[in-house]
Amino acid sequence: MSDTSAIKVTPMPLLGTMLPEAEAAGSTVENHLSEAVAAWRAIVGQAGVQTDASALRASTCQTFANAPSPSAIVRPENAEQVRDCVSVAFRYGIPLHPVSTGLNWGYGSASPPQDGSVVLHLSRLGRILGYDPKLGTVDLEPGVTQGQLAKFLHEQGGRHWIDATGASPDASVIGTTLERGFGHTPFADHWLHICNLHVVMADGTCIQTGFGAMPGARAAACHRWGAGPDLDGLFAQSGLGVVTRLTMWLMPAPECTEAFFFTCANDDDLAQVIEALRPLRINGTLRSAMHIANPWKALAAAAPGFGCRGLDQAQLLEESRRMGMGAWNGSGCLYGSAGQVADSRRQLRHALAGKVGRLSFVGESRLRWAQRLAWPLGRLMRMDVERIMELIVPVYRLMRGQPGYEHQRSTWWGKPGEPPAVVDPDANRCGLLWWSPVVPLDGDQVALAARTAAEILTAHSFLPQVVVNLPYPRSALVLATITYDRDRPGEDSRAEACLSALRDRFDSLGYHPYRYGIQGLAHWRRSLDPAYARILDRIADAVDPCGILGQKLGRGPRVALRHLPT
Repeated sequence: MSDTSAIKVTPMPLLGTMLPEAEAAGSTVENHLSEAVAAWRAIVGQAGVQTDASALRASTCQTFANAPSPSAIVRPENAEQVRDCVSVAFRYGIPLHPVSTGLNWGYGSASPPQDGSVVLHLSRLGRILGYDPKLGTVDLEPGVTQGQLAKFLHEQGGRHWIDATGASPDASVIGTTLERGFGHTPFADHWLHICNLHVVMADGTCIQTGFGAMPGARAAACHRWGAGPDLDGLFAQSGLGVVTRLTMWLMPAPECTEAFFFTCANDDDLAQVIEALRPLRINGTLRSAMHIANPWKALAAAAPGFGCRGLDQAQLLEESRRMGMGAWNGSGCLYGSAGQVADSRRQLRHALAGKVGRLSFVGESRLRWAQRLAWPLGRLMRMDVERIMELIVPVYRLMRGQPGYEHQRSTWWGKPGEPPAVVDPDANRCGLLWWSPVVPLDGDQVALAARTAAEILTAHSFLPQVVVNLPYPRSALVLATITYDRDRPGEDSRAEACLSALRDRFDSLGYHPYRYGIQGLAHWRRSLDPAYARILDRIADAVDPCGILGQKLGRGPRVALRHLPT
């Protein structure tokens, strides 16, 4: 453990203030960065530390303007190196921003919340450390990706599935989980299906949570809570510790799966559809997450190259109709035994009768049949069935725990030409911002939120892409997507103004997002009740007294240092 006797800890200032000691700490951090970099290179190797400005730009956020720049990127390859790297940061008072694989597109990618911080990039910690096929648990490091885990489980016999998100197959499973991300299956709420976190604290101390805190405990991987207070929540959306490993509970491969897709003819149909789905979601008939997209969101996913064709909204709407899209386009999946799926299908048909224009159920064999006959079916139905299949097939795979690169293509909207097969939103300079307020699962409130999001996007001349996500039984996430071409002058400023308008309007309605990007942390802190913010600061003072890791809580370095010999 590093000698910390020369570190003077100063009190945490109130929100929005900065002590003189903290200003001095910023100067000291800059003065001693070179010593810290030398120490990190001794730990992780010369190639494991990046300081070149061009390399830093290429490795951090490029999906919106003014993302803070790191002063270095450090890439440890195991938990011991993580501990030692954090200890060096603690020794010199240098703030760290841990990321898993850094593909947090639209929320900040791998950029830190504050300029000058050092990114602790955990992508080299990519081991699957254990798999229990009986209990359906797997132990992961933060560099393990969706695609890697899905492939591993397939090779183990396919007894279990992951809950895949629409993010890249190269995205981190743990990174998504720590941001409380969600997918498509009955295990959509990732945070509910993890335990036994291994965490490096700001001073280099290592802990396990739950029963893992009790040496020799045999239920650490299969029981969420230990005895006493639960600490897991401290490490979600906080940065208060570096999670180097956790246990995830996997979804058992079901006997039968059957996807369903529906469309609504009118925008006003959304409220009654939500009212019909809510009882089935709460009582467990519908166990999967559901996603209900307006035609603009569906069109961006199915035909992202249309964004540069200069078509107005009426023309784009006509194109969406040629692809069989309605005013709202829903998807979900039924899981269980053949009998359970049949009963759920019957209940869903009954609930949506008269409320949707078309309701289709698709299994594996029907999907293969539709793919083979897409062209003649399109001629017969006067619809672009081939485009429809390009949209449906990747969604169907997600419902079966199979991530894909197709979903990234929607971020290309507005850029010239057709997108490449694999879109990298950062490298391709795809403008991308999300706004994701949580709304009670009440038809009128969901419809209000969706209508408001579309109106604000339209007012700022963006395609009004809105999707209503139902990963939870009693609430919805009404996701507004801002996509644009960052290479067009003025687009970044317009996007920032649109995001600001969304924040202000939804704050006034009382609907706040389930997560904030790095550009929204200050807004989040201002939105908190002051007493709650003080409690957060007291907790952070206890576990991160020098402000090394707590940037997601609106903190910076809180120490005054003198030079410490290496």
